[in-house]
Amino acid sequence: MSLAPTVAGAHRGSVTLGAPRARTLARVVASGLLISATSLLMLPVGALTLFRARRLYSTIASALARAVLAIHGVRVVVHAAAPFPRTQTVYVSNHTSTLDLFLLVALRLPSTRFFLSGFLRKLPPLGIIATMMGTFFTVPQSRPADRARIFQRAGVSLFGSKATAVLTNVPGPSEPLYLAGKLVQEIFFWVPQAGRLGIGISIFSYNGDVRIGIGTDAGLVPDPERIVAAIDDELDDLLARAESHRAAAG
Repeated sequence: MSLAPTVAGAHRGSVTLGAPRARTLARVVASGLLISATSLLMLPVGALTLFRARRLYSTIASALARAVLAIHGVRVVVHAAAPFPRTQTVYVSNHTSTLDLFLLVALRLPSTRFFLSGFLRKLPPLGIIATMMGTFFTVPQSRPADRARIFQRAGVSLFGSKATAVLTNVPGPSEPLYLAGKLVQEIFFWVPQAGRLGIGISIFSYNGDVRIGIGTDAGLVPDPERIVAAIDDELDDLLARAESHRAAAG
């Protein structure tokens, strides 16, 4: 990847800085107006797509970023023997200028989410575009507890958006347990539902028995009892087959 900025020629002796400053100001104003107009355009687009079309928003933001870079005389050229990876990838960038942020967005890196400083959200046009792209906003390092919560939520969001169901099998105690002198008769649990997971199935064994817990998103699976009934049917079928093989072998 190479950048080819337009660089004004150097002058020696007495110079007037008004023209360069005026050009810089004009570029900043033009960029601001373009970003503001794009953010206003993205709002009705988001409403029509129920704010669920993140790839579409990223495409629009990428075109915007390339336009902003062009205004500032920066041409983006990507040199790559192979396309960018399509799997979830973490890109780390220690940017030194504001234009670097536009460069990363202009590349339209697939399966990528950005972390930006929270103060950018206070700028409405940038806040709107970044939020619709699924950006995670961070806080200063002087607030470690808040930063930890932000990254935890990000992890849940990234994981939840890549899966539709979770199944976990936890081997439990093979001997009976007692709590305050009382026999613990049954133990089972449910998988925590997070992100956009539609169903979670837990399998837990205790004292020779197996317990299955099923949790679903009511909007996606309103009748989990059908899953329970299907599991019962399969277990009965497996038991019948085992007994049939045992009888044939005996």
